[in-house]
Amino acid sequence: MSAAAAEMIIETSWENATDMQIPMQVRSQCQRTTLRVPAHISERASHTGDPKLYAIACRGCEEELAALDGNISARLRAMLPDVNQQWPTLKQSAAHFAMSPRTLIRRLVTEGLTYQALLDEAKGELACWYLSNTSLPIGVIASKLGFLDDANFSRSFKRWTQRSPSAYRKEYTSNSAD
Repeated sequence: MSAAAAEMIIETSWENATDMQIPMQVRSQCQRTTLRVPAHISERASHTGDPKLYAIACRGCEEELAALDGNISARLRAMLPDVNQQWPTLKQSAAHFAMSPRTLIRRLVTEGLTYQALLDEAKGELACWYLSNTSLPIGVIASKLGFLDDANFSRSFKRWTQRSPSAYRKEYTSNSAD
């Protein structure tokens, strides 16, 4: 926990609040619950001030909540791709969730999805991020996403976004320059 968070004070009406394992100052038996934040902390820039970071954070929170509810597609999205940028096969993903590939397919169908659609969604989001935030050549991006050649990647990207990777990059860089 950061030193800044340790300076915060929680005032709560809960009777046993002082028994909680919170590394902040806790005052109990107040009329209402309050979180007091020192001015030097509250004046810091908020990470949610950046619309892109905010959207990413919201999606992460929604996926976590859905995972708690048993939504298999959210749990699957959270593991795509793994830390080594490897795209798991259907069989590997099913094994990860301790189920057969057929059961995973059935569970996804009940959510109105297919395994390939989830892979395409994840690859499309990552491709858009690479194109808008890096200057990597399109061939390198295609390779990072598991495509064997640029043409196959370009066709898939156009199917996902209705424009070519180079047009997407050009549009993004012209919009961010404004």
